[in-house]
Amino acid sequence: MSDPPGRAGGAWALTALWAAPSVAVLCALAALVIDRPGYSPDEEITAVIATSIGSSGMPLLPSGVLYNRGVPYLYFAWLTGALLGPSMLAWRAASLLCAAAGLAMAFRLGRTLGGSVFGVLLTLLLASCPPFVAASVFARQYSALVAAALLFIWLFTRWAVERRRPWPALFALAVVALLHPLGIALAGLPIVYVALDSAVGRASAVRFALAAGAVVSLVSLASYGAHFISLQVAGVSVSADTAIYAVPTPALPALYVVSLATYRSWIAGVIVLGLLGYVMHRSSPGNSALIIGCVICALGFQLGVMLLAGVIATVMKPDEVRRWLFCVVPLAIASVVWWSMHTAVVTDVQLSVGLALGLARAASSYPLSYALFALGAFPVMTTLVVLGCAEAMARPESVASRTIRGLVVLTLSLLAAFAVASVPVTERYLLLPWTFLSIVAVSGIAAGAGLLGRQRVSPAILRVAIPVFVAAAGGGLLEGHYLYARARETLVAVPLAQRALAPATGPSWTPERLSSLLAPGDTVVCTEELACRYLVGRLDYLFALPPADVAHYVVSRGGSPVGFYAGAPVISSGPRLEELIVGDSSHCVVVVTLRTGKVGFEEYNTVVAATGARFESRVLLANDETRVIRICGFSRQ
Repeated sequence: MSDPPGRAGGAWALTALWAAPSVAVLCALAALVIDRPGYSPDEEITAVIATSIGSSGMPLLPSGVLYNRGVPYLYFAWLTGALLGPSMLAWRAASLLCAAAGLAMAFRLGRTLGGSVFGVLLTLLLASCPPFVAASVFARQYSALVAAALLFIWLFTRWAVERRRPWPALFALAVVALLHPLGIALAGLPIVYVALDSAVGRASAVRFALAAGAVVSLVSLASYGAHFISLQVAGVSVSADTAIYAVPTPALPALYVVSLATYRSWIAGVIVLGLLGYVMHRSSPGNSALIIGCVICALGFQLGVMLLAGVIATVMKPDEVRRWLFCVVPLAIASVVWWSMHTAVVTDVQLSVGLALGLARAASSYPLSYALFALGAFPVMTTLVVLGCAEAMARPESVASRTIRGLVVLTLSLLAAFAVASVPVTERYLLLPWTFLSIVAVSGIAAGAGLLGRQRVSPAILRVAIPVFVAAAGGGLLEGHYLYARARETLVAVPLAQRALAPATGPSWTPERLSSLLAPGDTVVCTEELACRYLVGRLDYLFALPPADVAHYVVSRGGSPVGFYAGAPVISSGPRLEELIVGDSSHCVVVVTLRTGKVGFEEYNTVVAATGARFESRVLLANDETRVIRICGFSRQ
């Protein structure tokens, strides 16, 4: 399970040897799109910050505010640019190098969990996984996040096996937390391990869990503390009065039923469901916490949360699955019956099985819809995940089992957190959960093939496994991922082999093309601050329409709204844009609207077209991702 003393160098040489085929597969796929022209949305952040690091040594936005996300990756990207020349290709190469390191970490983790065959299969699965490949050619910190997360899981698993010093794992956790807020979830792995570990060493596991929480807390406080200090230094303040930006939080699918409740019916529901919970507690007093949680969910008609809690409880304590079913199922049925009766009375709708099923479906979609999306994107891998999870629950006392079950719990918890925070489902945010599931899936492969626990590589197995994985990867790429291709409005005609990578890389904007459209005296108004700073080298005004396009963050400087990223003055309406055009009649105003995958592209184009219709205007560029229009202050009326 571990490397003998004095053979660390040989172990890493073995890692390089067995990870080499997977790295070759990754590089071959990455070569298809890594040198694509222009850049993809959010890559401009790396371009601007890496340039800032080169000039000032600090990851500062043009507004003067410290950018505190992905800092280790940004410095590595700057170093790569310094060696290869600052360019988007160099910054993407930094991501590719991180992805290759991630494959090495995956092999070491797989070898620790189940032997060399396990490690080879895990690297091949990641190397052919479209989201992972896409992250490797995307100039952002996501491939570095996966590599650091795999490093932490490997170091933590080694600590669990050998009880070595915990500092290397805690340092890796600090790097993960600095790379992305999602990385904070990994601090939950030691906590889950404590809940699962009933053997000797529980006290040390508790200390490790506490230390992991302290590391994440200190890193987060230091990061955000530096960020807030930089806000003060830059003279920027954030408040509800000046901020146009606001992420809309949609109502939970089942809350419309609860909103119908009067205080009388609510009290009645508390009495009925509370009594049921009391009866269940009397018959099964060991389930107090789960029963109380399920009663609260039943009152709020949150069936999805109840089912998710039951799944997590089953994964953690599979030998007590009957107790979890005893808690979840009766309360879920009682909740559906109660709220169906309540809805029928309040709305005069006929009580029926169809009504109950419809309400139950809506109440279950949160947050299960997130989990179903993540699992449904890869049906074959999902099947393997179920097999791997079942194998881990069948042998609950092994370190590999606890690690794999802990990753399942982290995956479900992350998806629930996405739903709670109303985070949109994107490939980038799902990359970390998909990485966890890949480990569990390989456990399923190993369980099905009887490989788990084998320490020596079987040449016969590898001769079969490697061609199968390469063929599956090639077939998947040629066909294109059906969910990706179907969900992407901006997906244009590209070679079939690139289709699986196009969603995460997104549309590309070419700086040279936009720069050639602008005259030196034009006033530039743009919907994306850093994009225009990178594309055309300047930005005079930020166009940010309320009720707050999530692409923009507007703050206050000197009592006036300005853009958070570049500090540009804000135009927040069509009339305000018209005032700018009239007031600056000696120059023309060029409005650039960019589709970033966020809301607002068509809304901006509509407002700009209506304004341009009243003046002399000319469309300079118009396609599915970009629209550039020059408006001059000569009224047509």
